[in-house]
Amino acid sequence: MHIRAARLANERHKEGIRVGDKIKMVFIKGEDDVIAFKDKMPSDYEIDYDNMIRRIVDLKIEPIFKSLNWDIKKKKSRKSYIQTHQKTLL
Repeated sequence: MHIRAARLANERHKEGIRVGDKIKMVFIKGEDDVIAFKDKMPSDYEIDYDNMIRRIVDLKIEPIFKSLNWDIKKKKSRKSYIQTHQKTLL
């Protein structure tokens, strides 16, 4: 995925990303679902926050939820879920 993101950034924005460079990646809305950049994200993209949260947070905490017998897919919102289980989390 990071290779596709870097390639897209190089082709469209002349980012100059090479092997070994430190890059940042952001999931975006549209046909190309990810973009990479070195310093500043190009402004002509809309960040896909739902996908960012799913990939970065949900996939990491899912094993923890399973071990506590919590159903991550049933939650109404992260905030309400945390409020409901706050005593367990602390």
